[in-house]
Amino acid sequence: MDGSDAPQETDVPESGTQVDALLNVGESLCAYTDHSGVVAGALDACLATVDADAGSILLYSPDDHTLVFDYVVGPVAERLTDRRFPADRGVSGRVFQTGQSSVSDDADQEEDHHMQFACETGYRPVQMVTVPLSMPGGERLGVLQALNRRTGRFTDEDIALLMVVATQVAIVIQHTRRHEAARLATATRLLAKVGHDIKNLMAPVVAGTGALRALLDRHFRDLDAQGASRGEVTSEVGGGIERSQTQCLAALAILERASARIQARTTDMASCLKGEKRQLRLAPTDVATVVREVAQVLGPCAVAREVTLAVDAPAACQEILADASRVFDAVYNLGVNAVQHTPRGGEVTLRARCDTHPSFPGGEHVSIEVIDTGEGISAEALDRLFTSDTRSTTADGWGLGTQIVRDVADLHCGTISATSEPGRGSCFSLVLPKDLRGRDADGS
Repeated sequence: MDGSDAPQETDVPESGTQVDALLNVGESLCAYTDHSGVVAGALDACLATVDADAGSILLYSPDDHTLVFDYVVGPVAERLTDRRFPADRGVSGRVFQTGQSSVSDDADQEEDHHMQFACETGYRPVQMVTVPLSMPGGERLGVLQALNRRTGRFTDEDIALLMVVATQVAIVIQHTRRHEAARLATATRLLAKVGHDIKNLMAPVVAGTGALRALLDRHFRDLDAQGASRGEVTSEVGGGIERSQTQCLAALAILERASARIQARTTDMASCLKGEKRQLRLAPTDVATVVREVAQVLGPCAVAREVTLAVDAPAACQEILADASRVFDAVYNLGVNAVQHTPRGGEVTLRARCDTHPSFPGGEHVSIEVIDTGEGISAEALDRLFTSDTRSTTADGWGLGTQIVRDVADLHCGTISATSEPGRGSCFSLVLPKDLRGRDADGS
């Protein structure tokens, strides 16, 4: 056998090559079914392969025609995540609009380089590769960007890898979106049926409560009349009857208000399912009154769990421009969570205070705090609070309460925060400006 017949050597991909990189990215894409996992896993694997110092995936938001930093890797990731800018600005905007990749060894020399974030964060992109997140049919979902190779310059192989990965990521993101849309459609149909059932089931509750009020009124009138005619009612007996009447009427009032709120929520639910947005119903709202109403509704729950429920909400300075029903929802969700997670003998306090801070219009705002002596929240769970990643710690909970609170804060241009110490308790603070006029709060 001469040399020409000898087996020819071939290039076998080694660890760290483009082939291995694609396999790693593929594993990352297959490991997740949720949108955030897809984006994070693919970008991490990709940037590690091309040795980039930083990078991001920006997704297009058609609602406001912006590109959003959906996932960011690098020194200023926390400061950029969820930031957005117009989809027709900067290098990223150009790549998204044209579908053509952009490669630069000196980003400052790019005419349309968007310098805002570099100035704000102090992180300067020098080398920059931006490729479109495009579906095979041409639909663009956003862009993928890699910045500042740690050693040398980005190679043609790096750029080719980024483009292949961007296409893979786009396909999987689109798949997860369609899967989520199908899941939501199923949930919507179920929710419509549930809402219809709740509305029908509430009818006898409302009617029965009204009938019970009339019956009790007649019963106590008869007791008064009988006692007066016989002259046999002692002060002790009369006081007992009066206390019973007060307690019964207070319980009925709670049932009537709760029924009215449930009916209002089913109406909102039906409007939402029809595609109608519920606008904020802004009106002068006495926060102290709202807090006391929440405490009244929570009272029986606290008594049943042997938890002390305290209210610290002085009337002075508590009126704000707000949607009272939504503020009630927020405080109630925080309060019921606090009562449920406070052990027997513990205490839950609902507190409202006026204050001033320059970040609010005119500086004036109201702070509503829900403080408990309960089991506390771990640092990991605290980081997920008020996000879509919140998970309930109870078997029958959905983790939606804190999301509702966050929505109320956002709609009123306010803030929500929490502090906690495991084993010592938690404090949730909802801060709302006193005047919403002129602010961008449309209830959407």
